[in-house]
Amino acid sequence: FQPEYCCGHEMGHPFESVYLDGSKNQEEWKEGVCDFTRILLLKESARRHGAFASICGQYEHYIMTVDPTGKSSDSNERRYHFAAQLLLKWFRHSGRDLCFAHLRPLFDGDMTAMLGTWRA
Repeated sequence: FQPEYCCGHEMGHPFESVYLDGSKNQEEWKEGVCDFTRILLLKESARRHGAFASICGQYEHYIMTVDPTGKSSDSNERRYHFAAQLLLKWFRHSGRDLCFAHLRPLFDGDMTAMLGTWRA
């Protein structure tokens, strides 16, 4: 399942960089967006090769079960994983398919107002 799993997070950075460029959401949400896009990249990999389906499912489960209390307001777990959990919950609650195109309303709006905050 390499290199897609290991590179998934880093592959999300160019996407985040382009779409959050100049956005008031950039500094607070860039790491969470990158971690969330890892799920989207793994889903795309699973469409191309079935072996990725279980890996994607496991990572999605991990994101959804991250303890929201965290260790501190700037811990990596909160900045990456809990922020990604808030994105994933927004997609699920709004009935949107997990795809890059459906991130546009978040990038154009106030993500903290729409998603809540990942900060402790």
